[in-house]
Amino acid sequence: MDRLEVSVVAATNLLQRNKLKKNNSFARINLGNQKQKTKTIEKSNDPEWKEVFSLYVYSIFYFIIFVIFFLL
Repeated sequence: MDRLEVSVVAATNLLQRNKLKKNNSFARINLGNQKQKTKTIEKSNDPEWKEVFSLYVYSIFYFIIFVIFFLL
């Protein structure tokens, strides 16, 4: 079993969900049944988290980054 450290640093120019309010932004990391979430940065389209997470890797894996926007 190996440990993988994931650094979540920042995002820039996130799409604003509506014209009146800025985003409450967070990042979510899922690896198998392991789930981590950054703190929520309120009212920012350019959030900075600077957080590090440790996940455990049991075998060969693929690392895929998804950026998902929810437009309401």
